Amino acid sequence: MADDFENQFLISLINYLSLMFYVGLLAVPPIIYLYVLSLSDLNYKAKEKPIIHFFLPLILFVINTLCFFYLTFSQDQESFSFEVSVVVMNYSNYVAILFIFPLINIYYIYSIFKAYSYYTKRSKEIYSYYDGISIRWILHFVIGYIIFILSTYVINSISGKVKYIPFIVFLMSYLLFVGIRGMRQKKAKLLALEENSKVNQQDPVGKKKMQKVQKNETLINDISIAMEVEEAYLNNTLTIYEFSKMVNSNSKYVSQILNSEFGQNFSSYVNSFRVEKSKKLLVSNQYKNYTIEAISEKVGFKSKSAFNNAFKNIAGMTPSVYRKKQKVDEDVMVG
Repeated sequence: MADDFENQFLISLINYLSLMFYVGLLAVPPIIYLYVLSLSDLNYKAKEKPIIHFFLPLILFVINTLCFFYLTFSQDQESFSFEVSVVVMNYSNYVAILFIFPLINIYYIYSIFKAYSYYTKRSKEIYSYYDGISIRWILHFVIGYIIFILSTYVINSISGKVKYIPFIVFLMSYLLFVGIRGMRQKKAKLLALEENSKVNQQDPVGKKKMQKVQKNETLINDISIAMEVEEAYLNNTLTIYEFSKMVNSNSKYVSQILNSEFGQNFSSYVNSFRVEKSKKLLVSNQYKNYTIEAISEKVGFKSKSAFNNAFKNIAGMTPSVYRKKQKVDEDVMVG
């Protein structure tokens, strides 16, 4: 009698966990989305409440749980209510896996790419470097997730037990990759830019405009001096917050000036000076024995790859090609 009860309990538990699989499947996309948002201390959608994202999984959880317990303890398996419970439970899970799951994946994958784009843009407005704060691996993460989704549908159309072996291997590799990169990832500090100090509302309009123009000209001059004379760009961990203190302003105002007057974000503006400085060092006799990596560190880049990318974007060629080209041109002029 005890053995029968244990077997019945085990069967019921397995059946219930099978139903929870569908609930868990619906919860995966919002969990991944919220995880991506957690990689920055900037609340991407400040008024967004996490519980809203789990509304559909919660509904399915309630339906499956109520139907399961009713079917398990029902005394009359031929009653109309019993048949309705079976139909409701089956169709709920059927609709969830075939329609709702693909749709919410499309929505959340789009939202992740949108958040990634936003984070990338914001980081360029704040940081003068990318190493350590890059969240490019999120793209690999999402691509792997898309492959995972597609593979779950593909393996169901293939017969035989062997079909699960490559799927399990891929899934384990994917989870290992995500786990390692997730642990190594530094949280991107994308704090909101500081607000401008308020102008006295009693000042005449003309006076406020004049003060604003003078303030802009002063700040533009201070920014130019900080870069060209003081060479603030040599600091390889320079952020817009530190730079704003150097020019006696705030980060939001500096960002606005860089965009409106210089047509660049903070990162591209700083890197333009680093690249120009590196051009001089690359052809200098004093630094002719320096490696590309050594020169990149000398001008404020944190890595050779970051230097190569910035240099190629600005000069249209890599630093090594530029150095060779300048040497060839110099030899031709001497000859």
